[in-house]
Amino acid sequence: MSEIRILHISLTKSLGGIAAYQKSLVSNIDSDVYKLCFVTPYPDAMLIPFLNENGIKVYTIPSEKRVFSYFRELCRIMKNGNFDAVHIHKNSAVNPLPFLAAKLSGIKTVIAHSHNTSATVGRAVGILHYVFRPIVRRISTVHLACSSVASDWMFGKNHPAKIVKNGIDVLKFSYDPDVRNAVRLELGIKDELLIGHVGNYIYQKNHKFMVEIMKKVIEIRPDAKLMFVGRGESLEEVKRYAEKIGVGENILFLGSRTDVNRLYQAMDVFLMPSLWEGLPIACVEAQAAGLPLLLSDVITDEIVLTDKVYMVPLKNDASDWAEKLLEISNDGSRNNNESLLKESGYDASKSVKAIEDIYMLSKR
Repeated sequence: MSEIRILHISLTKSLGGIAAYQKSLVSNIDSDVYKLCFVTPYPDAMLIPFLNENGIKVYTIPSEKRVFSYFRELCRIMKNGNFDAVHIHKNSAVNPLPFLAAKLSGIKTVIAHSHNTSATVGRAVGILHYVFRPIVRRISTVHLACSSVASDWMFGKNHPAKIVKNGIDVLKFSYDPDVRNAVRLELGIKDELLIGHVGNYIYQKNHKFMVEIMKKVIEIRPDAKLMFVGRGESLEEVKRYAEKIGVGENILFLGSRTDVNRLYQAMDVFLMPSLWEGLPIACVEAQAAGLPLLLSDVITDEIVLTDKVYMVPLKNDASDWAEKLLEISNDGSRNNNESLLKESGYDASKSVKAIEDIYMLSKR
């Protein structure tokens, strides 16, 4: 069988949800058949070293802000790359240029993949999403989404997409008490309560509110620690806020890590009071690690895979969140959820097979 060439647009700068999905795809796809290439405007995108190690071609293009140069380079890559399909990962429809470039370049299979349920920032961005959404919907020939709400956001309720679950390497994230002890030793954590969050420093993730929750937690558990994993433009702002309200010494700012699977083992509870989400991979990973999760009620209940997922109304104050956080963290038991997650379709091998089937059709 001749190889099937797929261009992915695009790599994000940090290891967020889209990057985690792309990494899982590269790790599990049949690389003898499917040749993936990636586009990014970020020369320092954190996934690039991993892709280089796996022999994946990465095209660096101008920033989206340089509209004409960005569009021209996309067209050049698509016309000269002999691609069977273009797989475009989107949080919103605000930038339709990759779709227009694919159409002008004669790409027959154009995959639009929705990973979120709201625009990342600003009212104007939200308006532009609805302006450009018809273009995305009409040009793309395959509609994918990580959840039903992400499908509605990108394509509209009358145009349901195929749901492709954010699969992970379940075994890699499964609970291991030996790894837990080793990581806690590395972090200098003994018997302290360790609350964890994995997510980049963007408005959507609600980091300042987590800091406020932490302030209430340590009023009852002064030894508690909150571990932030990720990076982003608001990192320093969050640090300053933590210091301002007196909880800076109780927060571990670890930055972006490539060993997140190990960090979940060290946690006692996972916290995510997001303002919106598509279907957060971090929550799948945390459940694979057997953790109790405390989430905002705006996150789709499609994420609930175990009996240790709890939701609190986003409108509730930090005291309510802290109370529930301490309540669910007192359990202390950790289950091996490998079989449960696999049966629920969140094993990477199964979710990647669904993508391979779509890619295969692009060759016909």
